[in-house]
Amino acid sequence: MKIEVYVAGVSNEVWFRDTRDERQVTILNCLDRHAHEGMKLKQAFDYTPTKDEAEAIELDKLDGCSLVLAVEEIKAANGGRLKFKGKIDRASLPKNALRNTGTASAPGKADSAVR
Repeated sequence: MKIEVYVAGVSNEVWFRDTRDERQVTILNCLDRHAHEGMKLKQAFDYTPTKDEAEAIELDKLDGCSLVLAVEEIKAANGGRLKFKGKIDRASLPKNALRNTGTASAPGKADSAVR
């Protein structure tokens, strides 16, 4: 399922594995942005980015942005809050949120037009 969302907030959730081990996971608090056929999800939900997304994207810079998510799983968590899992469409991300991974990028349209 593809959904366009508004990121209303970015928070860190603490997950405990053991009494000595603590792990923080960044969670995106989202709202459905567009109504499709007059229907819109009324409840806010949490999106948990994958490990690869957390490494490639500066998640704190997504606060207040619009994104497109490909959702593959929806679960009800504590208190009935919905948790979505899937992937973020990289084309919908703001350019300043992407981290420089050191990989060479393809030449842009302007570069290919000059050649």
